[in-house]
Amino acid sequence: MTNSAMERHLLCQRRILAEFGEQAVIGADLDAILQAACKGAGEGLGTHLAKFIQLDSEKRQMWVRSGGLDVWGSWARNPRPGVRHA
Repeated sequence: MTNSAMERHLLCQRRILAEFGEQAVIGADLDAILQAACKGAGEGLGTHLAKFIQLDSEKRQMWVRSGGLDVWGSWARNPRPGVRHA
């Protein structure tokens, strides 16, 4: 990766982070904030999928709290069976 391409990539990641930070400060809806975090993480890392997995250590369970949708808003092709969506 050339220096100019790396600089563009870093600027893009910073833009994504700044946009998310603004939404997190303004927003009161935790689910919307987590969804924005998943979307930003996926976009910044160059992948179309990102998830927020919540752990309940007392019940020894994990579930997809947010994400699970690709950046285009459709479900992943092969969602894992038995995953509970909060």
